[in-house]
Amino acid sequence: MNVQHFEVYAGENRTLTPIYARDSANAVVSLASKTIDFRVGRSPRAIDSTWPIFTKTGTMSAPAGTFSVAIAPADTQYLQGDYEYQAVTTDGSGNLAVVTVGRFRVRPYIEA
Repeated sequence: MNVQHFEVYAGENRTLTPIYARDSANAVVSLASKTIDFRVGRSPRAIDSTWPIFTKTGTMSAPAGTFSVAIAPADTQYLQGDYEYQAVTTDGSGNLAVVTVGRFRVRPYIEA
């Protein structure tokens, strides 16, 4: 599985790309005909964990091991600090695989 970290500003439109999908041996994962869930939340080990805070879901059609995730302003407008994310694929048989994890940092937006 791949480890990637992302940083966004609260309330901004942002497309995270490229995100690399890898298996436990770090081999490229084919994303053809799979659904992917991108889940952002506090650490599951945290006392105040509410997992997930938001989830983005999409269907992949390309076999390449990269994908992107569009983050809308409403997803992050009230967030600040460090969170964790997981990207999980589901195939046609319902098999789940975590393909990417990392830190999802939300920086405050400074208003004029």
